[in-house]
Amino acid sequence: MDELKNHLKELRERLFLFQEKLSLEEKRKKLRELESQTLKESFWDDRITAQKISGEIADLQNELSEIEKLEERLKGAFEIANLATLGQE
Repeated sequence: MDELKNHLKELRERLFLFQEKLSLEEKRKKLRELESQTLKESFWDDRITAQKISGEIADLQNELSEIEKLEERLKGAFEIANLATLGQE
């Protein structure tokens, strides 16, 4: 069981490094900025720009969602490993 926990810890560390390389905080900030632009009354006055911004928003949301899913799966794996450890005691 310790081997599994060590492997999960290594995966978590790799995920954190991956997140840093992807500059996730910067992407979240960019997403918030773009979303705030869509709230402006004149947003759709320039359809081409509006569509481009909407596409960027969708891309960022998808990318962030995939990373969040990985985080949740890893968290779930840790919980299962902890429960299995408790069951062995």
